[in-house]
Amino acid sequence: MTSETIIGLLSGSLATLIIRELFSWFHKKVEYNRQIRKLQFERKLDAAEKAIGFYSSYIGTIIEIKISLEVILNALKEDRDIDVAIIQSVLDQNSLNLTDLMKRGHVDSNTVHLYFDLEDKNLWDEDDIYKFIETLSEVKYIDNDIQFWIDLYNHHLEKGEDKEAEIFWKKAQDLLGPYSKSLEKLVDSFQSNKQAVKILIDRVKTQVSKDIP
Repeated sequence: MTSETIIGLLSGSLATLIIRELFSWFHKKVEYNRQIRKLQFERKLDAAEKAIGFYSSYIGTIIEIKISLEVILNALKEDRDIDVAIIQSVLDQNSLNLTDLMKRGHVDSNTVHLYFDLEDKNLWDEDDIYKFIETLSEVKYIDNDIQFWIDLYNHHLEKGEDKEAEIFWKKAQDLLGPYSKSLEKLVDSFQSNKQAVKILIDRVKTQVSKDIP
């Protein structure tokens, strides 16, 4: 066997080994990238599920609060007698549910912003939050005033002091107009917030569907 033949055989074997290694390396790189994409998708899906679960529960609670406020508002407009204690009980329970929900799920749901582009100041920004808190405070302030005058009305009524009781009842009634307007603003604020959250849910779902491997 000549040296040329030996070199030719070795060259052929070496070339085969190199090609085989290149294919192996390429396959491993493709598999590695696939695993990375799969892991990224799983993390995004987990974040999306937590966010959607939180936002859905949030919307449900907001709707119940909004309906409760609308019942009070409609009763005031139509001058109907309603059991405010029952509605207040529903409002208090929903407020507790909302507080508990924010404590349990808000932090986990925020991880969705690491994987999805959801920033949109046109949906719900700092001004909206400020107006919401301001309106909520306004409603509570008037509510406390109404309760104050009603307590005085009941106190004098029990003592048989009808004239004095009538004065305090009139003061409570005078606050019903401003109270209705404040409730309307609060209901509108809840409605805007609900729509903004629904849009966020739709955006998360859309972006997840695009990333399905």
